[in-house]
Order: sequence, then structure tokens, then C-alpha cells
Amino acid sequence: MFYKSTLITLSIITQILPKIALAQESTTSQLTESDFFNDFPVVLTATRLKQSKNNSPTATTIIDREMIDASGFTDIVDLLRLAPGMLVNYDSGHIGNAGYQFLYDRYTVRFQVLVDGMSVYTPIFGEMPWTQLGITIDDIERIEVIRGPSSASYGPNAMTGVVSIITRHAALDKGLKFKVYQGVNGRSEQYATMGNSNGNFDYKLSLGARKDDGFEKRHDSKELSIANFRGDYQASNNDVITFSLNYNSGDYQEDGAEGLNETTPDHIKRIQQVSGQSKWIHSFADGDSFTLNYYQQTYKDRNVYIGDYNSYSLGFVPIDESVTTNRKNLELSYSTYSDRYNLTLGALYREDNTIAPQYLFEKDIDIATSQIFINTELHLNKDNILNLGVLHDDNDTGGATTSPRIALNHHINKNHTARISYAESTRSPFVFEEYTNYVVYVPDLSNDLTIWSDLSDLKPERIKSFDVGYIGTLNNSATEIDIRIYKNWLTDIIVTDETIGFGGFLQGNEFSLTGFEATLSHKFKNTKATLNYARTIIKAGSLQYGNPTQYETGAPEDIISLLIMHNFGNKINGSLGYYYTGSYQQLCCEIDQQAPRNRLDLTLSKTFKLSGYNSKIKFVLQNATNEEIDTRLHNNYDRQGYISFSLEL
Repeated sequence: MFYKSTLITLSIITQILPKIALAQESTTSQLTESDFFNDFPVVLTATRLKQSKNNSPTATTIIDREMIDASGFTDIVDLLRLAPGMLVNYDSGHIGNAGYQFLYDRYTVRFQVLVDGMSVYTPIFGEMPWTQLGITIDDIERIEVIRGPSSASYGPNAMTGVVSIITRHAALDKGLKFKVYQGVNGRSEQYATMGNSNGNFDYKLSLGARKDDGFEKRHDSKELSIANFRGDYQASNNDVITFSLNYNSGDYQEDGAEGLNETTPDHIKRIQQVSGQSKWIHSFADGDSFTLNYYQQTYKDRNVYIGDYNSYSLGFVPIDESVTTNRKNLELSYSTYSDRYNLTLGALYREDNTIAPQYLFEKDIDIATSQIFINTELHLNKDNILNLGVLHDDNDTGGATTSPRIALNHHINKNHTARISYAESTRSPFVFEEYTNYVVYVPDLSNDLTIWSDLSDLKPERIKSFDVGYIGTLNNSATEIDIRIYKNWLTDIIVTDETIGFGGFLQGNEFSLTGFEATLSHKFKNTKATLNYARTIIKAGSLQYGNPTQYETGAPEDIISLLIMHNFGNKINGSLGYYYTGSYQQLCCEIDQQAPRNRLDLTLSKTFKLSGYNSKIKFVLQNATNEEIDTRLHNNYDRQGYISFSLEL
């Protein structure tokens, strides 16, 4: 596999290097402010090409800096509430979940999450460690949520979509900035950002500390330290080099989840995340570009305790659920732009190493992945855009898969576009699914206790999706409408099977999903409002495990979010956020049938001068009506409030 990827890499470099040598000095192809604020803003993620939102083959939600600030959220995962079809809940005070359309779970996230192009899921569980990204909400410039199968651009983990987090350029945060939060439930957060320039080199350092007490009835507090550095170097008119270092560490309280796992006592686990990335973008005189992106990540989760296995006649047993994962990723791509077509092609090679003695019974697992991809936007004429894309992936758990996508966008006129698309995507099994062998080892006994054991050869999950969409603007672009109607067919879905010992995995479940998603945004004189609505209907087909009702109620039929931002004048701003989730069945536990729930958040902020320095104070009230909001494992989210203060020197 490495040999194949190396040949692909050398072939592309051989084609590109001569062009680099002959390139003339030109202005680097960078996004400008107008790219984000045209009638249809530019998106970067859908096809790996810079393209207008109404030319994209998939529905895209953009969560910009203004929305991020107005939401009042301090956990990154909560921002996904602002995208239609996204459900956010919590396993505990420090473990946030986000799911799209179906099978909402902490593990096996079926959409890709990128931070500046870095894939950040953990290879053992397919889990998204939202609190371990090494960045804060204030480091984020925008989030692009690609709503639809995207394996043609990003491989198997992009089975249902992509969440692309784009951090702020170092030049945007010059000077010294402080921000502090203080609120109920032990919430205390402090952040500092220091930025400067030295010639063509912009850089910034961000430091942060966070802690809170978690949910009232849980042993689930968190205390984190965050540090990250970003540098942006304009090496020439044609070359930009960006590099970053992220560090995150802390202590998490862990418990037995209110009796659901009686073997686990209250204890503390320690986490650490370190990542580094370097990206080189070279722009040619004709507007083409070449990108080389390399990053490494290490996640360490030290989780050691004494388990109570008296009910199994084993007594108290030392348990080590510590996990260490290491990722190395090299990716290169070449993009070309013209009046008739835009095209990007590239290759990726990734190595994931997982060390998890308890989960894998003393085995270390290495997973290698290689990919080649090509995406193109063809201008058939002034009114019709054809998007074609395909990605071939070969990895050690899922084998070889090919994911195609085709979409036709018809511009009815400059303000209205209709889209029809078809895509196929996959998800390869994660390490725990493919190699799990969780054994409780008792030195004094001849028989060990196998909790999870499933060494079967699983196949990739598959999805076929048919999509019809519309995007348009009205009232001189003051109103934007984005509608998506889709039909998805899912096969070979991997599910837990408790009939295999204490637990294992089965494959073969089939579902179909029919859905409608809509976003309505309007800009008034002093007010901006965005309303999202999603309706999902699940029908179970062939099932290897479980019953149809269990899965057909596994997602809320209706999800609504509303964010209203208002400028009161005199540098006073406020917002109202409303979030509704219909009833659904948590697949992890039969007791977790969730009733419909509502949440109302309010913010009010004032910008002013303090001793000549820019300052801001913000008041945030979350779940203002104190509704009963139970999330997974009976975590009741009561009314919450905090105050933040920021100062720029």
C-alpha cells in the first residue's frame, strides 16, 4: 500500500515541479472578504475547490464568526446545533456528541471532522474528542458543514458529511487579548491570545484554562489546559507556509454512568493531545495551485482504576482502559481554475497506530490508508454546472473502496439555483469494531472474563444518496433560502450485538432515510435571523440484530434551531437561540427514550473603552426557561448562566 501511494505521489510531483520552476511572480490565491459576502458565499470544503455555494454539489451550512460569538456557546460541539439535521447531546459533562440524521452515538461518528484540513477522529472508536482539539471557540473563524455523503472528497469517514473547522489567520489577532468567563456550576474559563508580525511572518499564541463541575448527579467534572501556536509566512508572492502546534491536557472525572456500568467506580482519568501541522500552498501565474499538507497527532487517555467484578465472582480487578493513538498524514493536491472547468486532484497516505491493552488484549494495531481523488466543476454553459468526483481508498480495515459523486446545478437565474445529485459513500470499520478483544485478566484464576470479543472480518458500511436541492436569494439578497430533499439507502451497517459473549459486532442491517432540510436566513436593518428545520423518516429493512421500532425511532423526526442576532445601537448586541429536538430512542440504552425537548438561550453584550482599550462584557443565559432537558444517560441540563469579559491591549 505504501509503495502504491509513493508512486502516485511521485507521479503528481513529477507533473507539478516543472510548472513550479517556470512560474512567474503572481499574487497568491487567497480568499478575500468579498468571497464570503457575495450573494452566494464561497465554500472551501465540499469538493476541495474554492467554489460558490450555489455551484456546490452538496448542501452547505456556513457558521461564521458573528454567529459563533452570538450563540453564547463555549463548547465547540454545541455550534453544530446551528446546522439543520445535527443533534448534539452529552454522554457526560466532558464528553459531547454530535450526530447527523441517524444512529446518534459517542462512538462511530459517520461524518468527517477537519480542523484546518486535519482529520481528528480517534482511530480506535471513530470518536470525536471535541474537548481535546487544542483550540478554543475564539480560535475559529468559520465552520463549514457539508450535509451529504462526501467520501468522493474525503474518504470513508465522510459517509454522511463533513464538518470543516477553519481557524483564524494569525494576522487577525494582533496584539494582546484577554477573556475570562465565570458562571454557575463551577464554570471558570480564562484565555489569552498574543499576536504579532515580523515582516512577512504573522504569528499568534493562544493559552486557555477551563473547568466546570459537569452534571449535578454525575461524577464528571473537567479541568483543561489549552495552548496553540499558529504561524503564517508569506515566503514569496507565490508561496504561503502555514504551521501550527496544538496542546491540550487535563483531568476528567469518570463514573459508572448512574449504575449502567456497576463495575466502574468514580475515578479520574487524564488526557493529553498534541498535534502539529505544516501546509505549503504554491500559486502559479495562471491561478493554479499546489498544496502539500503534513500533520501528526497523538492522543493519550490514561484511564486506570480498580473494577468491581464481585458480581462475576472475580472480586476487585485492576483495569487499564488507557488508549494512545498516533497519526501521521501526508497529503498533496493540485488545483486548476479556468472559465470552462475547475479541477483538483491529489493523493493521501496515513498511518494510524493504536495502543489499548485492555480493549485489544495487549495488541498494538497499525492501520495504513492510501487515497487518490479527483473532483471537477465543469461549466457546460452559463446556466449549468456539472460536478464530478471520485475517490479510491485502500485501508487495512475496510480494504479497497471507490466512492463516486455526480451533481448538476442549474442556475435558473443569478439568484436561484436548482441542484440534483447522486453520491455513494462508505465507512470503514474502526479498530475496536474490527479487532476488539476486551478481556478482564485475573492473575489468580485460570479463566479470564471476556467482555467484548469480535475478531470477525467486517466490511465497510455503504450509503447511496439521491439529493434534490434549491438555493436562492430574495429582497436584494437580504433573504437566503436553502432547501434539501434526499433519499438515502444504507447497507452493511455495523451494530453492537450483545448475543456475542457480553458484546460484539454484527453487520448487515439495512435502512432507508427520507429527509427534508431547510434554512431560511434574513437580514433586517439591525437584525439577522437564521431558521433551520430538518425532518427525518427512517425505515428499517433487513436487520441482523434489534427490531425495526428500535431503529426507526433512533433519530428525532423533527429538529429546529433559530438564531436571532440584534444590534440595539450604542454598541449593545443581543441574541436569542432556540433549539427543539423531537422524541427519539437512544440506541445505547433502552431507558434512554428521550421526550421532545426545548432550549432557549439569551445573550446580551456591550462593547466599550476601558482606559482607552477595546473591551467587551457579555451576559449569557442558557436554557432560560429551565426546561427538563435530559440528554444521554439522564444528564439533566438545568438553567445555566455566565458572564464573560474581554480586553484588547
